[in-house]
Amino acid sequence: KLIEIKITEEINAQEPETIVYTANKLQISCVIASSMENALHYIKKEESIFPKRILITGSLYLVGQFLKLNLSRLS
Repeated sequence: KLIEIKITEEINAQEPETIVYTANKLQISCVIASSMENALHYIKKEESIFPKRILITGSLYLVGQFLKLNLSRLS
């Protein structure tokens, strides 16, 4: 499943609706999360028999925000 997050600080970021439209055309399940926290919450509550894996694409800023959020939860 693809979870789209709007990067408000990035002026070149693609609009979430555009990504959802393209994903749907490719028959990829896609949802829009309002924030990184909401995306992580969505991932946590989704049930699966397989281990969960997260692939972050798009920008190093987004990866940095994700790592910062997860490291602060470990502290």
